[in-house]
Amino acid sequence: QYIPERHEKLQCVLHHTVSPSSSASGDISWWKQTKQRVATPTITDRYGSTYRLFSSSHWAYHLYIQANGNRIKRSLKRGWRDEMLCKHSVGHEIDSAGGLTKRGSKWYSSYGTPIPEGDIIFYPNGYRGYEAFERYHDEQLAGTYKLLKYWQGIYPKIDWTYREDMWDICYDALHGKPGLYSHVSYRTDKSDCHPQPELIAMLKALTR
Repeated sequence: QYIPERHEKLQCVLHHTVSPSSSASGDISWWKQTKQRVATPTITDRYGSTYRLFSSSHWAYHLYIQANGNRIKRSLKRGWRDEMLCKHSVGHEIDSAGGLTKRGSKWYSSYGTPIPEGDIIFYPNGYRGYEAFERYHDEQLAGTYKLLKYWQGIYPKIDWTYREDMWDICYDALHGKPGLYSHVSYRTDKSDCHPQPELIAMLKALTR
């Protein structure tokens, strides 16, 4: 178990789970088995239900910028920086199959689960090594919006303004600048979250 510590939150980081099913219970079960204390305080399943796993005023590891595959400046991959960013950020997971691969005429998750074409969004020019992702569902986006609006009142030092540069490595994020980011803002080897237009519209609506 991680050690709860209270820290001022300066960043909000969005993730998706890359899960074999649409149930949040599998993600929670996997987190419980890890020794690295990986977790986020909240997760929204595909039906829009948001689960609170622990107080967002506490922290757990959810960035791991030290990963070997993360091709950022070596000076930014220090363990102390990783811990500092995790302590001063609040993370949220959207349950999703993530990036998909095509076999024959069908698209599959990394766990081999076939994804219906109606649940897929395509990026013709590719995004983080994938042409297709499972789409974030309207119910998920509505649930995530409700949570983020709540956090706006809890964490006023986070700059909730939508950033166009959150979909790739963002040195403001890595240097701890207050703001709303995605896991890809910190890691070159991650693809969460992908820039689905409906997700972008929801994030822009946070400050209207």
